[in-house]
Parts: sequence; structure tokens; C-alpha cells
Amino acid sequence: MNFFKSISFLIIGLLICSCSSEIVEMNEGEKYLANKIGAEWTSIGLTQSESKTNGQVTENRTYIDIVIKQSEDIDKIFEDTKYAEKRTKNVAQFVLDSLQFGEMSFKPEEIQVEYVKESGFLIFKSEKKQSMSYKLNK
Repeated sequence: MNFFKSISFLIIGLLICSCSSEIVEMNEGEKYLANKIGAEWTSIGLTQSESKTNGQVTENRTYIDIVIKQSEDIDKIFEDTKYAEKRTKNVAQFVLDSLQFGEMSFKPEEIQVEYVKESGFLIFKSEKKQSMSYKLNK
């Protein structure tokens, strides 16, 4: 009997832990973007990355990274490439219009938008991701 109680508590504990949210709280700008585009959650970050081959830098990227989770049109984004490209351009333009590049430590060359679709629940959650880039004029 004690064995079954222990197993029951273990299973309940695992289910509760799997329900905990991994999402970081949004700042005011991210909340505004999420509200504007009808998304559950957004994140905006500035990223600099470089690739090296044999110790030599072969690629140096500076970009604005936007993650959009569970937007109201997420199914259409994953199904229709032209719609997704148009949506990415609109999101990129909205973010560009909101930024002041003078306050940034670098000038980004592109905006990368990652769309995330979650399905399922508890330990049966799955994520589907799609990234698209929008090149900025120099």
C-alpha cells in the first residue's frame, strides 16, 4: 500500500513540475508587440554571433532576434510561405519603426523572426518552430 502511495505522489509531483511555465516575463515593449500581433508571448533580443573555421572568422552576424509564440494566425504562418514572408516583413517593419538605433551598441544587418507553435499539454507538449530572416538595407 505504501508503495502505491509513493508512486502516486511521484507521478503527481512530475505532473505538477511539467506544468510549470518556462516562459520569461515580457517587458513593456514585448507586451505591446504581443498585443499588436495577437500573440501569447514575444521576446525581442539583440544578437551578435560569429562563425570560425580553423581559428579564422568566416561569418559575423548582427541581428535582432524576435520570438513569437502562439500567434492567432500561427497555423496559417506554418502552412502558407507567402503569408509567412509578408507577416515577417510586417513584424520586422513594426519593430524597426519602434527602435532608435542611436541607443544600440551595434547596427543590426537583419531581423530574424522565429514562430513557435505549441500543442499538447503536460508532459505531452510538442513545439514546432519556423524561422525567417528579413535583411535590412545598409
